Amino acid sequence: MGDWAEKQRLREAVIDAVKREDINSVRSFLNDGADINVCEGGYLAKKNLLMMAIDRRNIDISLLLVERGIDLNFSRTIEKEEKTAFDLAKDKKLNEVTDAIERKSSANEDLMRAISIGVTELAVHALDAGADINLIVNVSQL
Repeated sequence: MGDWAEKQRLREAVIDAVKREDINSVRSFLNDGADINVCEGGYLAKKNLLMMAIDRRNIDISLLLVERGIDLNFSRTIEKEEKTAFDLAKDKKLNEVTDAIERKSSANEDLMRAISIGVTELAVHALDAGADINLIVNVSQL
């Protein structure tokens, strides 16, 4: 199977696993290289995996995705308002998920700050606190 075909297979499989609420399969597909930031849906209705898990009120999969470094800034328009996964979890009163997102976001912000001022010790501390080593940042954020 070609590289593109394998990526497509993993994309479809991880989306299906989240929909089936099969955490073991989600973990396995992510370990096999599935893109954690894959989305489903049209331009305005697009959802990432975390939003799908939150829609299903699946705390365990939501926590796994936050821990693994899903893009927490991804947003979608719902009733003419931009909402992130944090907003959706808050609306559904999934406090464990909102707490995890807040911790991860704070650690990621600390990591960006440490990088911008060039202090290695602060970067290590942020990583120890759970910052995503593969954090995607816009250069203008630094």
